[in-house]
Amino acid sequence: MKESVQIIPPAEITTFKDEKDVILVEEKAYNTMDLSQMLKGLAKEKVAVTIETVKEKEVSPESISKERKQRNLSILDASKEMGVSSSTLSRYERT
Repeated sequence: MKESVQIIPPAEITTFKDEKDVILVEEKAYNTMDLSQMLKGLAKEKVAVTIETVKEKEVSPESISKERKQRNLSILDASKEMGVSSSTLSRYERT
């Protein structure tokens, strides 16, 4: 269970007052290549490649508790994965 928080700065910081402040960078065209084709012949054995997908979920005490229970994780194990103390996670789930 890896959760992250994204802080979005206010528009006053992210908007430009003058177009002269904007620097445009040209995108270069890159050749795309299938990863399996690129690695073909480099390994003696065939290996599988997995792609981790990231889904946005609503974070609430109920959703954290539900996810933890679905994954059969104790508060201690879930708190280690999330990088918080077990007492913090326990208090958060009770609110």
